[in-house]
Amino acid sequence: MNKLIVIVGPTSSHKSALALKISKMLNYPLVNADAFQVYKELNAGTNKMDKDTIKKTPVYLMDCISIYDEWNIKEFQTQAKKILADIYKAKQIPIIVGGSNLYVDALIKNYDLSSSSKRTNSYEDMDNEQLHKLLEKLDPQEAKKIPANNRKRVVRALQIIEETGMTKTSKDVQRQKYFYDCLVIYMDVERSKLYETINNRVLEMVDEGWRQEVEALIKKDKNVMNLNALKALGYQEVYEAIKNKTSINTDLIAQKTRHYAKRQVTWCKHQYPKMFSYHGLMDDDLLRKTIDSFIKN
Repeated sequence: MNKLIVIVGPTSSHKSALALKISKMLNYPLVNADAFQVYKELNAGTNKMDKDTIKKTPVYLMDCISIYDEWNIKEFQTQAKKILADIYKAKQIPIIVGGSNLYVDALIKNYDLSSSSKRTNSYEDMDNEQLHKLLEKLDPQEAKKIPANNRKRVVRALQIIEETGMTKTSKDVQRQKYFYDCLVIYMDVERSKLYETINNRVLEMVDEGWRQEVEALIKKDKNVMNLNALKALGYQEVYEAIKNKTSINTDLIAQKTRHYAKRQVTWCKHQYPKMFSYHGLMDDDLLRKTIDSFIKN
């Protein structure tokens, strides 16, 4: 099984800085797993590495496609796997640095993102109780998790069986299996310090021209805010400020970012129970030993 170094953690925990440090230490390339840093037109509001750093360090899937290009988790998984295959051919170990936890998970675990062309039953002729009894028969474990009155989830569980020939319970188990031998490094930052960094970073992004960035995009395309790329955190608030000719509500953006960070922490601790927690410079020696041991073994 091929080895993979994965850096995860909440936004503003300096994942990119650590990734660059490890990359320089080992001379291994980086693969970006952030859903929005991939876009060339989004800079100030996505806090991506500066362009000089990207030129000096091999960083894949960052600042490389247009906001008008199709990009989603399936496209990311497909392209990232090809990149990893090339890196392995060069006898190197890739370093995944992730802002989007689901993107990271889709890459390192056994996610089947292929779409089914099979037409599935809508089950319109069955009431909730009948549907739930059918699910109890086909996937009893999943049925225990879903109330009978939650028709949408029951139907989806039944359709998964139709589409894939597997129960949702079986697919969930399969999705926990790793494609790679992973060393998961978690950026463990004390909450108050993390929140302070988030608050300051929002102000820095505004100072770095976030408003001007969105104004330029709107000037080129008045419908630009309808694109999926502009769903990145904070862009709607910047747009509202431009539209209403007011100051950017940095407090609201910071609040939403803190909530997002909290969800990221919960996700990482749930999904990666065996991760190495990195607390900062004091852990550098231990981190180096951990990485060396991982590579050798």
